[in-house]
Amino acid sequence: MSAVLFNDLSLFRQKSGVGHYAAQLLKHLPGEASDIEIVRLSALGGVRWVAGAMSQVTRSGSLTERGGSSSPVLSLKVYLQSALDRYLGSATRRSGCALFHEPDAIALPSRLPTIVTVHDLSVLLHPQWHPAIRVKKYERYFMRSLKQAKCFVAVSQATANDLMEHLKVKPDRIVVIPEAPRFTETSEQALQSVKLALGLPENYFLFVGNLEPRKNVAGLMRAYSRLPASLRAQYPLVLVGGWGWRSSVVKEMLGRPPWDQSVRHLGYLPDESLSAVMQGATALVYPSFYEGFGLPPLEAMGLGTPVIATHAGSLAEVLGDAALVVEPEDETGMTSKMREIAESTALQEKLRLAGLAQAAKFSWQRTARETAAVYRRLLC
Repeated sequence: MSAVLFNDLSLFRQKSGVGHYAAQLLKHLPGEASDIEIVRLSALGGVRWVAGAMSQVTRSGSLTERGGSSSPVLSLKVYLQSALDRYLGSATRRSGCALFHEPDAIALPSRLPTIVTVHDLSVLLHPQWHPAIRVKKYERYFMRSLKQAKCFVAVSQATANDLMEHLKVKPDRIVVIPEAPRFTETSEQALQSVKLALGLPENYFLFVGNLEPRKNVAGLMRAYSRLPASLRAQYPLVLVGGWGWRSSVVKEMLGRPPWDQSVRHLGYLPDESLSAVMQGATALVYPSFYEGFGLPPLEAMGLGTPVIATHAGSLAEVLGDAALVVEPEDETGMTSKMREIAESTALQEKLRLAGLAQAAKFSWQRTARETAAVYRRLLC
């Protein structure tokens, strides 16, 4: 039986898009690739320890984004990255695997034929939306991934187009395999239990994602503030997600009127709570400037929740005609869409049905099946 080494280290930190992608693939690959052994990178001894140390340094050293290369924390991160690179080089040779799958854009170095999943190229195309340390990391290591990768898995056609247009990757090195919703509808009793525990009202608008410039959360809050006070009282705005880079603007807004009375930040939620919060929302509002896929709006639609979103990046192909669409800079239009949904149960029902139909086109079984097909092609 052929074996594929899979980098699962994103599962050992607070999960974001890459972590959820890796978790779902590892969950569904066994059912779609019984002829292939999936070996987790974390099983190779000290790899997991070094990755855990890097994660600890990252959490304790976010202020080093201002510090430059002389920062002790940044120096330690560089040292740990080098240690991980060296260890992986020897560990992959001992693993007995024939392929290496890196689920993030920057592949750890390996002499094995490598598959790299690319979720988006925002760090390279829009560096102003990312901390300098992340931009430097991409500039330093992403070109290595370009050379190392035998095949790229792009999670959307938009991301594939970016790879071809901006990095001149040939089409025969790219396979488009979309992500999928990971939630199923919960019972009414469980839904009400989560809402009660979190102190959520019957109706609310929802945003899900890291609070960072690319997600346009400040624009959403300004748009929301233009709703009549009576509507804001009936439909508070709930923000779910961790504090991202340059989130101070949103923090400052949350502390003053009118947002201090009508906007709640719940922070990062585990999947079981997030699923219920999504399902219970009147609508998910997703005003992002750029997406390589856009999982939260698709997951919301899969739970029957209406969606207001932009068509930035990949969102047009993910959402189809099942969401209300607004340009990310059009805050007045965003206000109008929120008001339309709040005031029309008929529109809510129309979007609910359309969203369910659109989300049904995506499944993690399909994602795993098509990924396994890539493995088999490269193993031949």
